[in-house]
Amino acid sequence: MNDDDIIFADSSTTVYYFIKKLLENHRQFSNLTIVSNSGAILRELTDPPPSITLIALGGVYNTKLNSFLGRISLNSIKQLHISKAFISAAAISISEVYTFHENHAEFLSHVIKHSDSSWLLADHLKFETSAVFPICHSESV
Repeated sequence: MNDDDIIFADSSTTVYYFIKKLLENHRQFSNLTIVSNSGAILRELTDPPPSITLIALGGVYNTKLNSFLGRISLNSIKQLHISKAFISAAAISISEVYTFHENHAEFLSHVIKHSDSSWLLADHLKFETSAVFPICHSESV
């Protein structure tokens, strides 16, 4: 992570713990922007340090995903430039990255398109499995 990065953090628990760990070392940044649609990350950053700017994406709250999705969040992400996107998935095959939720797949697909680089954070249980809705090709992240 670099100063002046604009990072996107999705609503997965894996990305949540990554952001928590990143914030433990927030003093190494003088200017870092975090964009998120995650209810958990927004709660974690209710009082961010001065070096961290938080951009919360609104939308319709999905309790199962603990995230804001839908047209509002889609329109918001289309207006932003993201340096690095950190996402997770329900399943990862050789060729595709998947989720079980159609709105979630569409949203994360747009996040990837509006990011300079995308990073897939997932544990070993997600590999060589499948879910219903593809987010992107595996080589995209």
